[in-house]
Amino acid sequence: MADFDYNSIHAEFLRLVDDYTNGGANEIVGPHPAILQAIFDVVHDLNTGHDDLSGSSVVVRICDAIATERGNGLPDDEALDLAKAAVRLVESHEGFGLDVDMVGEGDGGEGHDLANEAFDAVDEEGDGGGDGGEDGGHGDGPHGGAGGPDDPEGPDGPDDGGGHVPGGPEDGG
Repeated sequence: MADFDYNSIHAEFLRLVDDYTNGGANEIVGPHPAILQAIFDVVHDLNTGHDDLSGSSVVVRICDAIATERGNGLPDDEALDLAKAAVRLVESHEGFGLDVDMVGEGDGGEGHDLANEAFDAVDEEGDGGGDGGEDGGHGDGPHGGAGGPDDPEGPDGPDDGGGHVPGGPEDGG
């Protein structure tokens, strides 16, 4: 049986919401305690050995609470930010170890729809491009060339620069 710490999970969720809202987690989550209650309930169930919980069912349960709060005045964009934070929480929280795969999960209700939307959005965020290569090193000659530019749709670029300095004993790189 797992031992999940509600306080660390709660703090991680708020940090993730802050990431999406530029520091607005307390203002957004504070007036909607049902969301934190859903997280508390999930942690309780995980700690008491509910083997029927998967990562995606945890996300759906949290998203059910978010969808309910959306019906109570939580704006749609903030609801999606909270749902994306829930997906990232389950994907990344140390100790969760739960697989998040939304295929076939949930009952098709608003929470499930929101969870699917959030899962797709987080998945797209993860498909970002790679970083350009590092700057080249240098030998006894001048510094190597600059690193490659970021490619928004590709894998990490190779290191660039370096080239042979005529008459120099070493290539950069």
